[in-house]
Amino acid sequence: MPQCKLDGCKEEAVPGGKRFCPVHKARYLQRRNEAIARDAALPACSTRGCAGKVHWFLDELLCDDCFDRRQEEARSALKLKLLYEATTVDDLREWISKYVIAN
Repeated sequence: MPQCKLDGCKEEAVPGGKRFCPVHKARYLQRRNEAIARDAALPACSTRGCAGKVHWFLDELLCDDCFDRRQEEARSALKLKLLYEATTVDDLREWISKYVIAN
């Protein structure tokens, strides 16, 4: 029978599962259940409904992925707005040097 996988534990592991002895398996299950309950209590993303760390963005709760995507969309929209507002050749040169060459 294999031993418990935690360092220093000489007890036999419970068959099947994660190779913990009964004491460590009970502790593992308790911690896992606490983590699941803690994650369920977190606010959810308003776009995809995933729970976890969320950010406020324009009166919406967004997860990290949706938040990054929205920020990138906002940056792209700003670039296009500034491009359309460029009316002279000097404005276009400035826009190109700032957004095309710098990146």
